[in-house]
Amino acid sequence: MHCAGPSGDLTPSITDNETFTEPDIDTQNGSGSDPEMKRILAYLVPANNKIINAQNGLAVPKARDALDKGKVVAVPTDTLYGLMTRIRYSDRLNRVKGRPKDKPFGLFVNSVEQIQKYSIPTVSNSILKKLLPGPVTVIFERNEQLPASFNPGVNTVGFRIPHNQFVKNICINYSEPLVQTSANVSGSDLSPLCIEDFKELWEDLGLIVDDGIIVENDGSRLGSTVVDLSVEGYYKVVRDGCALQETVKILRSCGLAQLDEKAEAEKCDENG
Repeated sequence: MHCAGPSGDLTPSITDNETFTEPDIDTQNGSGSDPEMKRILAYLVPANNKIINAQNGLAVPKARDALDKGKVVAVPTDTLYGLMTRIRYSDRLNRVKGRPKDKPFGLFVNSVEQIQKYSIPTVSNSILKKLLPGPVTVIFERNEQLPASFNPGVNTVGFRIPHNQFVKNICINYSEPLVQTSANVSGSDLSPLCIEDFKELWEDLGLIVDDGIIVENDGSRLGSTVVDLSVEGYYKVVRDGCALQETVKILRSCGLAQLDEKAEAEKCDENG
């Protein structure tokens, strides 16, 4: 059980001046072969330098501390390793990835209600809850709640709620979305399933949360399935991703049609 921090949440807090004395053990995996000892040490002992085990009890507060200082944090998700930062510092993701400023980022949110708060929704919460949490990105038109400095000139935005407990534990602490992208250099074809896959970025990151190798199954290297829901009653697949069939099945069962079908219907109307 976690102790409540000063904000009333259930994660331990740390301060800028707090230091840790590390015993002479393997802080990443614990010492010896006792699984229970490894679990306890992973919870209690912070990892060296920027890398910390996702099971470490200090991982969440250290990630929050790094985010609040404007740093970029690498985290595991339900598909790939990703990068996140607070929305006011989104430009720093461009610098880390070497990414053009006109290429938009997506957002991590803590609930479908938060999606409703920052977008112009075209579907009900019940439909969104069939898709999320999970390996799906949903795109809606943005509203005025998002700062103009975030993805300037782009009218739509993609939202993610990964089925990953660590990311959930981070996002639940924020009333605003967190900016997210994949943990690789812009333009790279690499889909990172372990922290070594993006080692060239380590120097520019504030913290690296290591949850081992993300199991490659069901096309996880394809990333999330991205669907544009900005037109009411319709969907458009922007990226197939790893959950295409299930996503389309859900949308169809909820009465949505593919956007191409709308264009075909309008064409038929024009031709009489």
